[in-house]
Amino acid sequence: MLTPHVKAHKTASNDTKDNPMAFVSTTENLEILSAVCDALRNLEPDETVSKKRLDNLLRGKQHLLAKARTMVEKDDGCVFATVIGVGVKKLPPSKVVQVGERARIRASRGLSKAQGQIVGVVRSSEGIIPAVDKLKLTNELNKLGLAVEFCRD
Repeated sequence: MLTPHVKAHKTASNDTKDNPMAFVSTTENLEILSAVCDALRNLEPDETVSKKRLDNLLRGKQHLLAKARTMVEKDDGCVFATVIGVGVKKLPPSKVVQVGERARIRASRGLSKAQGQIVGVVRSSEGIIPAVDKLKLTNELNKLGLAVEFCRD
């Protein structure tokens, strides 16, 4: 069952000749969203809903899966993980910690890469970059360095 604050997912309407960006909500999308939310809510921790079952529920509207996951995670306080080729798994509380750890590692790698790119630009443009821009780049490097340190164990 959908919670009262949830609005229907919006899909493009074919009958909006004057305004191609106009959108309408569909009852079908609400029904699909409700069915997928119910399937996710009924999972026990460490249990997986199969890709085949999700495909049957979604009826070709795969974009509604992300919305359903977000709704159930927010409303029920749980976390799901995608198991490639298998389906969607409800994580037990003991494995939720790993979600944060993985996100921190990915963030740290992205931040370090950005640091390297900026350092490369500063070194290769010595004398070419105006002092104001060099100051901005140095300031950004300092912020990235702090963020990298924050992401470490």
